[in-house]
Amino acid sequence: MRARPLRAVFLAAALLFFAAGAVAQESGGLLSNEEFARLSETWNQSLDVVEQELIQEAPSLETLSALREEVDQIWDQADRREAVVVRSVVQARKLLESLGPPPGVGESPEAPEIVARRAELNQRVIAIEARAKQIDLVDARADDLTKRLRAARSARVEQNLVVRGPSILSYSLWAEGATQFAEFARGLAAAPLEWARSVEVEEEIGGGSYIAFIVFVLAAVLLGVWGRGRILAAYGRSAVEERPPYARRLMAAFAEGIGRGLVPALIAAALYLSFLGFDVLIGQFGELVEGACLAIVVFSVATALTRATLAPRTPVWRFPPLNDATCAMASRHLTLLAAVVSINLFIRFAQDDSASTEAFDALHVLIGD
Repeated sequence: MRARPLRAVFLAAALLFFAAGAVAQESGGLLSNEEFARLSETWNQSLDVVEQELIQEAPSLETLSALREEVDQIWDQADRREAVVVRSVVQARKLLESLGPPPGVGESPEAPEIVARRAELNQRVIAIEARAKQIDLVDARADDLTKRLRAARSARVEQNLVVRGPSILSYSLWAEGATQFAEFARGLAAAPLEWARSVEVEEEIGGGSYIAFIVFVLAAVLLGVWGRGRILAAYGRSAVEERPPYARRLMAAFAEGIGRGLVPALIAAALYLSFLGFDVLIGQFGELVEGACLAIVVFSVATALTRATLAPRTPVWRFPPLNDATCAMASRHLTLLAAVVSINLFIRFAQDDSASTEAFDALHVLIGD
């Protein structure tokens, strides 16, 4: 039930991608009739996708947000194109006015080339104004869909508020949730082996490509570790400096944030891109990798910024005027919060393709959120 709305959203996004390219061309000059027809058809097809989702499905809040974003993009593209159309109409009318009024009855006829130019400009104004009317229709559809999406979102929120879930005091809830979590953990443990044995992985990185894949991953990790060490050694905090000035403390905090936060985040991003580049981010293992990389980024950046600012173990490098006990307590709490949020994100991603029960979801929300 979840994949179909998302496929529809992705289809709308793809259509908008081509529409955006056409709008970019339009900003440099008026499109031809064929190009504008394709652009208008793309917009209407994207709006058709959104409308079909509203008619045939009961979209989730996430899907409704994605659909709303697609409609907003169409609206924005249509507004930008309308500005170009308006300028073109003004220019054509100015050229038409420069020819003066057509001769009346009894007056000398115009030269044939002036008659042809006047007719051409008149046709141009009519054609451009027709485009403006088509854009107005797209705007009207986008406005109507926006109102319907807003109403659907309100209805979904209201429905979620009144739906009664399982009681957290029920023994069966905890027993079923624990069983489901054990199955979830076994699935995660088996996911890497299943991924390595899959046909898709064998086709993409089978044989010698396995070595290239592993070398790329190891190179990203080693380069990140080396870069972190170099940054901290050159610009990080030093135990021999007893009274570092403000500028030195600021540079050291910046280096600590990059070395301990940004570098691990970049390593995680490199790992993710390596899987993505080989096109092997599939199955539950793919969800696991995405969740793990996101969790690493969140945790490393959050803890690095906390330590860089509070410096719980090196008070001479500290920025806020707080005592050691307060900074140590705040650092522990913020680190624990970052760990809980990261684990929660990891479970949400890794759980996407697993068959979770209502009990598992309820306990996840209770404990994680």
